[in-house]
Amino acid sequence: MRSRVIKPEFWSDEKLARVSRDARLLFAGLWSTSDDYGVTKGHPMWLRSQIFPYDDIECEKVQEWLAELEKIGAIIKFTHNDEIYYFIKNFRKHQTVDRPSKSRNPAPPEDILNGHNGHSENTRQTLASVSRVAIDETETETETETETETEDISSNGHKEKTPFDAIVSLYNEICTSLPKVQKLTDKRKKTIRARWKSTQDLGVFRTLFEKAQASDFLSGRSGRWTGCNFDWLLKESNMVKVLEGCYDNKQVSIRNMRGMAPPSGEDRFAEEKRIIDEKFGGDIREYGFWVSDGKPPIDEWRKRRAEGGEHIHGKDPL
Repeated sequence: MRSRVIKPEFWSDEKLARVSRDARLLFAGLWSTSDDYGVTKGHPMWLRSQIFPYDDIECEKVQEWLAELEKIGAIIKFTHNDEIYYFIKNFRKHQTVDRPSKSRNPAPPEDILNGHNGHSENTRQTLASVSRVAIDETETETETETETETEDISSNGHKEKTPFDAIVSLYNEICTSLPKVQKLTDKRKKTIRARWKSTQDLGVFRTLFEKAQASDFLSGRSGRWTGCNFDWLLKESNMVKVLEGCYDNKQVSIRNMRGMAPPSGEDRFAEEKRIIDEKFGGDIREYGFWVSDGKPPIDEWRKRRAEGGEHIHGKDPL
């Protein structure tokens, strides 16, 4: 992402007034995602992750806003190696780039450049040049850091970028009962990238963190376990179990099957303590795994675990 200039005329531009407010916001965002020659990656999923990292927006909406901008001629769509790109018309007219960096995007087709009067002949030759080497190839510190934090991955034939910072920020914002992430290490980036590759939806991560924060067990409010943190939640097996509701709080009915009031909190705590001591030798962690699996018959549950089989779900509790 690069720093760009928004001129006062942007807000009163009559042509832009014909598109929706969100399309205008997207247009301003495209200036930052583009290179110094006015070319930006155009896959809606990638643009959403870069410009709207904290918003729950469907990719179809981003596509609609792009279509609005295309309709008024603000951007021109083209493809290169089966990937989508957009050329921003009049980019060099409104953006002053004294020391352009090396371009990472392909040049637009010649017919687009020849048909666009907003660039001089010299600029068109620069854009169409095979080298497209910058006057100064040294990137700014901000650009280098951004590239490191959003390394490319492959998804459905398109290159996307992993929103490391957005995912960490969601966790720190939502999971207030859990330890905050202080440093984004290479190991954490690797884990985040793997999870993002299988979901590519910030909404999934938001749901994951909301479920963890709402769970009395995972948040530590129950006092039975305090080992949940960002790294634990991002492990694939744990992430699946949390999203499937394995750690959701159990709903307690007002009365039991005999019409009697449910046992008091002290009685329930005493019963849990008895089971932990008698059946699990005081191992609270093992007891927590058994509870998360639905409290199946203990002997059968242990046998399955010893054999390396799948955990049992849906069995009658003790």
